[in-house]
Amino acid sequence: MTACWPTRGESKTNPRLRPDGETKPIYWVSGSIHSPETGSPEMLVELAYRLAVEESALIRNIRRNTIVMITPVSEVDGHDRQVDVYRYRKENPNNRLPTSSTGQLCRPRQ
Repeated sequence: MTACWPTRGESKTNPRLRPDGETKPIYWVSGSIHSPETGSPEMLVELAYRLAVEESALIRNIRRNTIVMITPVSEVDGHDRQVDVYRYRKENPNNRLPTSSTGQLCRPRQ
């Protein structure tokens, strides 16, 4: 029978254990659940980058003592549409947006 909880000796093979034998908390950060939420994906990509490469004491402590899972965009189709709308409005400030949802905004750029 295998134990459900790892023992102290498993810290080198089990990523859930901290060096002191305590289990690490798991944080799951999710952003852009709704398509107009455009700030969280950019912020979460920046957070993922900092967690991967930054060497400050704070970030090293997070990497050593927690498990972080990041989902920057939950609703990817809606986020893509928001980006398309932003680009369209930027390039055509005096035009109204197309009213149909036939993919007019998603065509490849010429």
